[in-house]
Parts: sequence; C-alpha cells; structure tokens
Amino acid sequence: MDAAAETPDTAIEMADQHLKKGEPLVAYNIVQEALTRWPANRRLTQLQALALARSGDIERANELLEGLVKQGMDDSETLGLLARTHKDLAIAAPSPTSRARHLQAGYELYARAYENARRDDTADAAWYTGINAATMAVLRENLDAARRIAREVSDLCAKLDGADEPAGARYWREATMGEAALILGDIPRARSRYAQAMALAGRRFGDVSSTRRQARLLAQHLDLDLDVGDMLRVPPLVVFSGHMIDRADRPVARFPASLEAAVRDALREKLAALAPLAVYGSAACGQPVERCVGAALGARHLEGNGRASAS
Repeated sequence: MDAAAETPDTAIEMADQHLKKGEPLVAYNIVQEALTRWPANRRLTQLQALALARSGDIERANELLEGLVKQGMDDSETLGLLARTHKDLAIAAPSPTSRARHLQAGYELYARAYENARRDDTADAAWYTGINAATMAVLRENLDAARRIAREVSDLCAKLDGADEPAGARYWREATMGEAALILGDIPRARSRYAQAMALAGRRFGDVSSTRRQARLLAQHLDLDLDVGDMLRVPPLVVFSGHMIDRADRPVARFPASLEAAVRDALREKLAALAPLAVYGSAACGQPVERCVGAALGARHLEGNGRASAS
C-alpha cells in the first residue's frame, strides 16, 4: 500500500504511475485521499475521473468532468478526458439515438480541444486530442474529416522524429502515428509505428491497454485485416485454481502433500514460459499456496488478497 502523499504533486505522480501500470483502482484510492486534503486541485480531479473511466465507471467520470468544464476549465486535457467518456458511453449506448448523441458530443469536444492545442502550440495535447477527434469522425462515418485530421496529426508528430524526448512522450507519439496510419489505410506504417511504441512501453501496461483498445476500435470500423492482439502484445494474467492440498486426516487422497514439490516445479516451468503480468489465486490454502504460486513466479511476492505479482 502506498504511503499518504505529502503534497498534491506527490499524489499526482503516484496516481499517474499506477494508471500507467494498469492499476486504476489503486490510483483512484490515492487521488480520493488526496482530494480530501486538496479539494480544489484540478489535476487530482482529472486523474480521479480518468481512474474511474479506466475502472469502468464511465458515467461518474463524465459527471466529474462536466462539472470541471462548467467551472470554466476548458483546457485541452479536461476537454479531452470529457470527450473520452462520451466515446465510451457511445460504444455502450443502448440505442442508436443515444449513441449518435454521445458520438457528436465527443467529436465536438475533441475537435475543440484539438484546435485549442494547435492555437496554443502545445504539441502533445494536439496529438492526443487530434487523433481522438479523427477516431470519433471514423465512428461517425465521416471518413473525409477523419483522414484530414489524421494527416495533420501525423505531420505534427513526424516533426519530432529523431528528437530527444522522454520515453513516455515518445511512446504516445509513436502510438498516435500508428493510429493515424490506420485511419489513412497504411497498415505497414501502422505496424512500424506500433512496434516502436511497444519498444518504449516497458511496464506501461495501462497505456498499452488503451492503445490496443483504440486500435481494435479503428480496425473494426475500418474493416482492416489486422491482428491487433498480436501487434500490441501484453503479458497474460493467470488465474490459479484447483484443490487445496489435502489435510493429513483426509480419508481419500485428492491432492496429497507428497505431490506439492512436483506441482510447484511444474507451475514454475509453465509460468516461466508464459511470463505473466500477474497470477491470482485463493489464499485459502495458506502457506502451500505461497510456496506453489509465489515460488513458481520467482518473484515470491504474495499479497493478502491472494494476488501473486510478477513485478
């Protein structure tokens, strides 16, 4: 468990790191605690909404961001996050009318944020909002607008090819160029840019998950012959289940303790081949679970909820 943050900036950094690793619930808890101490901090509220959105609570995230915009916070980040919730609500919409309403709202917000970012010459905000405006145009079946914006965004990103930039910023720039290439129908270029993004990803599994989701959305709506899962691979999650090791007084053997070493060695070999991101299992068996799962992972870290982490 993370210690309480001493400053808003510390809380922001802690939450951001957990979001990058794909742990939105942990990020939400950090931000929620920080907001009790610094309730007026805009970035904390933005991250709270992002954590909610990544956790699946899209409607609540949408409400939080609508509140910020109504307070006059119309920067590209806030508008982009609000637009993202409309995109998610559109995808899950129960009716064509609701879907069309959310698609229009999301497109208009992304387009507004994109124009603001270009006006203010903030390149990274322009990439993010622009490529999402292009994606929303694809979802609205306005391919002319989608391709126009995708070309503009690709040109903005290409200006920094070869420049010295942080790995995180370059990851998103390469992923953005991959998305732009998909929209423009250039599959080889998309593969190349996504490969460069993955080389920079490290353990940013939350970010890679967002990139995969966007690529799948585009591939589906543009009817592209593309295996997104193969192109943007993330380590698998493993669920460890089965019988507990037999108690000494069990009348009929099912999983005798004498098999523990063999099972542990088999698990170690299997998990080494899978190289999972995490293994989940019941802690009902106590120490034998820790020996079988923790030792098999090699990381030997078993949390109280039965989650054995490969990190």
